[in-house]
Amino acid sequence: MADVPGESFVVEVCRRGALKPLVGAFCLMLAIGSCYSWGVLTTYVTSSLRQDHPSVGYTETFSSYILGLLFVAIGSPVGGRLERTIGARATCAVGGTLVISSAVFAYLSIKAGSLWGVVTSVGVLFGFGGGVTLLPPLVCCYRWLPEYKGYVSGIVMSGYGGGAIIFDQIASAYANPRNAPVQAEGDADDDHWNAFINCDAGGASAGACDRAASMYLLFAAVFAGLYAVGILLLAEPPASALWSASPLPPSTLTSSGGGGGGEYSLMFDGEGLLPDVAALDKMLDDEASVNGPRQLAGSQAGEQTGRRRPADMGELAAHPLARLEVLSFITTAMAGFSVAGSFKSFASLHFSDDRFLGAVGSLSSVANLAGRLSWGAAAMRFGWSRALVALSAVQTLFVATFAPAVATSNEVVLAAWTCAILFNYGGNFAIYPTATAELFGQERCGENHGAILLVFGVAATGATLLLTGLEGGEHGSSALYYILGGIQALGTAVALALSVLERRWGAGGSAVPPHRRSQQAR
Repeated sequence: MADVPGESFVVEVCRRGALKPLVGAFCLMLAIGSCYSWGVLTTYVTSSLRQDHPSVGYTETFSSYILGLLFVAIGSPVGGRLERTIGARATCAVGGTLVISSAVFAYLSIKAGSLWGVVTSVGVLFGFGGGVTLLPPLVCCYRWLPEYKGYVSGIVMSGYGGGAIIFDQIASAYANPRNAPVQAEGDADDDHWNAFINCDAGGASAGACDRAASMYLLFAAVFAGLYAVGILLLAEPPASALWSASPLPPSTLTSSGGGGGGEYSLMFDGEGLLPDVAALDKMLDDEASVNGPRQLAGSQAGEQTGRRRPADMGELAAHPLARLEVLSFITTAMAGFSVAGSFKSFASLHFSDDRFLGAVGSLSSVANLAGRLSWGAAAMRFGWSRALVALSAVQTLFVATFAPAVATSNEVVLAAWTCAILFNYGGNFAIYPTATAELFGQERCGENHGAILLVFGVAATGATLLLTGLEGGEHGSSALYYILGGIQALGTAVALALSVLERRWGAGGSAVPPHRRSQQAR
């Protein structure tokens, strides 16, 4: 892919007035990105529930995190469809209502000591609302800056990865202000292990358990504020502002061959804005039927300037690239997802300082955010497929060595490994939306990527539950991270295969197979 300078991106953001929608989308992602705080929150929620149900442990409350992934995936295609029907703002308002309601319901559930209430609110309700919110802001910002998808994905999705920065600190400061110690039950070789605060100890410990419920009311207020700001700033580009990758100087273009050829009047202003979308599409389609697709100077290498018609759901499901993208998504992202939700409980077997573990959670959220920005920029500079292969290869090294790194009981090593894994994990969510838009077109990117997220969520949920069930055994929970390392290595191989197939079928990620391109050329 051609190098698009970052300076040019900043200039275009200012020139097009795209800063407000980018900030609005970022705020919305911060709210739903609180899901990554579960690695910190689970200690307080589990400890509070154990007051009424002593048998409740990490494995039971972890189901909230797993179901959250599943229902984010279920909500994503719903949000993509709603965005095309009622617009991004209204869709985010629907998602926000569900997310805020989930926090209120979680408060009531923890107060009542209901494990299933917590699972339903934190997993099902929050997950579905977050899924509905996830893609519309991103797709909206794509319309402002269509030729900068990598940068846009990195900026918007960095909010999703960085939400835990805020909510980790809120949780630790509010629920456990006196830094009550975390107790480990079992060890890394036991069949069942937990990390919790002993509420019966009184003092700081009792206060941490009592505040777990009201913490979610505080979350509800923060959610409401972020959604209000995000929806207020999020807006569609003006109808007269379809931005071309470079100005097209002629005010009249003529098709170059038969089959309904003729003149198509296209009105431009002095800055290269293109109001007459339908006329351009018709001209490009007629020209492509005779001479093949036209290239615009300044566009990404190999990318057609005509709007590539996105596949419908049936074609998407049958497309080899879509199937391989789903498999790649599952195998490259699942390990990071599991570490994000379990690192604190696993590390509690070697570290008892809750404030330190909370700080690691916040630091890893910064890394998650930075990873989305960095890997999004890498996708713009080197191409999304190359960036994906590099990401997964590096991630394999860190995931495969995570368990022995934690076992060193070295604070710096724990922080470094956790941050590195979350850095790379975050990159998946900048690269894959870009890949979907490049492969199957921008117009239905929300629906298409939502469908891919749905398959990813179902498969990753089942796999994570299976791996959690295999947690016991000769080497106990440490084996989970070795298995995840193997899955990540498989993901590297799948990402490489996706890269090869994408290049074979067309530079720039064209989703048109070779035989169809040759037919177009004829």
